Amino acid sequence: MPVESAADRAVFFNPDEFGAEVIWTGSIDPIPVLPQTGTLLIGALDGPDTQIREATIVLREADLPSGYAQDDEVTLNGTSYLARSIEPDGTGMALVRLEKA
Repeated sequence: MPVESAADRAVFFNPDEFGAEVIWTGSIDPIPVLPQTGTLLIGALDGPDTQIREATIVLREADLPSGYAQDDEVTLNGTSYLARSIEPDGTGMALVRLEKA
């Protein structure tokens, strides 16, 4: 059975399971997300690879607040971040790369 609607996607963001909630600048209500933090190895074309720490969230594109923009403040687990990139994937989901504010 394919995942086709916003209601279908909502089951993946339950805060009692794997999900969390964020507060996004301009949004009154918390937004359910799938958070991920960790270390990434970034390949370089002209030198050694670099390790960085990055936080990301995945959310339903329909849950992005009206007027969202790059560099909006996003609060996750009491920590303030800036949304450095917002990447809708064409399936109703969006990946947001965060940087500590």
